[in-house]
Amino acid sequence: MEKATLLLFQGPNKPYRTFTLSKRGIRILLGSAAILALLAGTLAYTSISLLSSLSDTREKNQLLTEQVKSQSEKIGELDARASALEEEKEAQAKELEKVEVLEGKLKNFLGFPEEESGAAAANQGGIPSTIGDTLGSPELADLEALTTDGPHKGLAEILNFLEDEQERMKSVPTLLPVKGTKKDIWISCSFGWRENPFTGAEREFHNGLDIAGPYKTPIIAPADGTVVASGEDYYLGQYIKISHKGGITTTYGHLAKRLVKRGEKVSRGAEIAKMGNTGRSTGTHLHYAVIKDGRYLNPAEYIWDGLNNPLASRM
Repeated sequence: MEKATLLLFQGPNKPYRTFTLSKRGIRILLGSAAILALLAGTLAYTSISLLSSLSDTREKNQLLTEQVKSQSEKIGELDARASALEEEKEAQAKELEKVEVLEGKLKNFLGFPEEESGAAAANQGGIPSTIGDTLGSPELADLEALTTDGPHKGLAEILNFLEDEQERMKSVPTLLPVKGTKKDIWISCSFGWRENPFTGAEREFHNGLDIAGPYKTPIIAPADGTVVASGEDYYLGQYIKISHKGGITTTYGHLAKRLVKRGEKVSRGAEIAKMGNTGRSTGTHLHYAVIKDGRYLNPAEYIWDGLNNPLASRM
C-alpha cells in the first residue's frame, strides 16, 4: 500500500474531510503511536512503583516515629529514675552524715575515763571506806562491749540494744543526778583513792563521786526506783537512798533539803533533793554513790547520757 486515506467526520450535518498519507507518513504515525504507548506504559509502571515505594516509606516512617516515641519515653523514664536515684543518694548521704555524727556522740559517751585526783581538797566528803571497797563491773559494761566486740559494731546495734533495753534502762541510773550547766557544775573528787580532804596526811578510798555546784542545786533521780532511806547521818549529813531494779542502790549525801520520804516511788528525772553542805563535808557538793550487790561502783561509768551531760568533758 503506497497511500492511505483518512476520513475525519466533523458532525452529522457537516461535510467530512479527507487526509491522504503516504507510506512514509503511515510509518511515522504508527511509530509515534508505538512510542507513545511505550512511554505511557513506562510512565504507568514508574508511577505504580513510586506509589508503592512511597507507601513503604510512609510505613517505615510511621514505624520509626513510633520507635522514636517509645525510645523517648524510655529515655524520659530513665532520666526520671536517674533523678530519683540522685535525690535518694543525696538524702542517704545526709542521713549517713547524721548517723555518723550520732554514732560518734554515742560512742564518745559510752566510756568515761576517770579524772586524776587533784591536790585541792575543797568540796569533798563522804563515808570513810575500807580497803575492801573495790572497783566493780557496771551494769552497762555490755553496752560498751557493743562497740568493741567483732570487726565493727555500729550505730544500728547500739540503737537496737537501746530499744530492746528501753524499759530496763529506766531503772538503771544513767542520768547525771544534778541539774546544772558546764559553767556551774564540776567534779570535785573522783571515785577511787585520794588524800584525806580533812587531814591531807593519809590516803583513803573514796567510794563515790563528788559533784560540786551552787547551793541548793536541784538533785534528780537518775532512774526509776523506790526511796529506801531518807534521813541524817554523821558523815553524809542529810541523805537519801534509792533502790533500783537489778540490785542497784544509789546514795545522795550532804543535802541541804530532802524532797522525798522513805517508801516513796520516784521516776527517772524527778527532783528529789537540793545540794548542800551537811555532814562531813568541806564545801557545797553532792556525794553520789552507786552500789550493786553490796559493792561500790564508779558512778561515772553509769552516767552515759552524754548528749545532755554537762560533766561529759570533765569526767
